[in-house]
Amino acid sequence: MLCLSGPLYGQETGEEGEGSTGEEGVSAETGGSHGGEGGASAEGRSITTRITAPSGVPARIAEIEVLCGAAGDYKIDCMAERFEAMEKDMALLAGHAPVREILAQTARGLRGIARENRDPQQPRIKLRSGSPEQSSHRPIVAVAPQRQAAALAAAVAVLEEAETLLLRSAENSASRAVNYQQIAAAIGSSKVLLRSS
Repeated sequence: MLCLSGPLYGQETGEEGEGSTGEEGVSAETGGSHGGEGGASAEGRSITTRITAPSGVPARIAEIEVLCGAAGDYKIDCMAERFEAMEKDMALLAGHAPVREILAQTARGLRGIARENRDPQQPRIKLRSGSPEQSSHRPIVAVAPQRQAAALAAAVAVLEEAETLLLRSAENSASRAVNYQQIAAAIGSSKVLLRSS
């Protein structure tokens, strides 16, 4: 079982790097991925994770640290997966299509960085905690140690771009300006997670 500090666990997906171990305190469990969550919707996301109010978005961004804060070399792809999940969880939140697109773009950018800088010696894993909101829904990859600095700098740039796009969107929608500004601020705060690596 792959333990990442406290109640976080990772499970190797049984692909490349099977049987290898990661950073100190991390070990790998072999096998396939877990089945779906209880109460999952047709999209594979739990109904309990849906974001139904704009205030839920900054709160969910703030929770990224819960799962990804102890993810070590997996941090960038962990954040990408969390942004992907968040965008899907906003499906029922009317009037926030620009935010969903920006979150999806941010997730793609972070995921691309993780893939381009992947450590082939580390297994792909799924992270999980005691909360369905804070469990990865796809395998994530580690960034190679020698590529960490460049990957982290690129990831910070992706988050800064998301902030800028959200603030521009706020200018175009007076009724949602405060929501967009709060989401931008939450994304800005999440850069600390990358800089602490």
